[in-house]
Amino acid sequence: MSKVLLGMSGGVDSSAAAALLMRAGHEVIGATLVMHDIHEKDASAAKLVADAIGIPHYTVDMREDFEKFVLSPFVSEYENGRTPNPCVLCNGYIKFPALLKTADSLGCDFIATGHYAAIGNRNGHPVITAATDKAKDQSYFLYMLGEDILSRLLFPLSGMTKPEIRA
Repeated sequence: MSKVLLGMSGGVDSSAAAALLMRAGHEVIGATLVMHDIHEKDASAAKLVADAIGIPHYTVDMREDFEKFVLSPFVSEYENGRTPNPCVLCNGYIKFPALLKTADSLGCDFIATGHYAAIGNRNGHPVITAATDKAKDQSYFLYMLGEDILSRLLFPLSGMTKPEIRA
């Protein structure tokens, strides 16, 4: 049995991911990354879900890093007439590295999220690929994730559609 740290928002997708991981026999631990004050509600919702399904839950405060590495660069780029995608920066520099660091501190083998994306293999190396549900696919803003993260990342929703997840 693997120990998996699941990034949880408190929403349907991460909650379904928790259930799928547990059903597959993994020991699941939830974690919510608070990037901004508005995410404190997400952390509360995720904690309620984690309590309801009987898994531990941790909240990790990432506000300072989010401001420095995502929000400030976004504002600067926008002021200079460019339209950056903050999700790309956040996923590559904040969210997934923080999940991996937290997983390591808790002795977890893998990290997982409720993103609609998949991990493929190209020449023996893990790569991001599209999810089954093309309408919900989120692989395009995960392209910055390195092999160190991809080799330990699970996407439990990758082969399902949103209607299947809701069911």
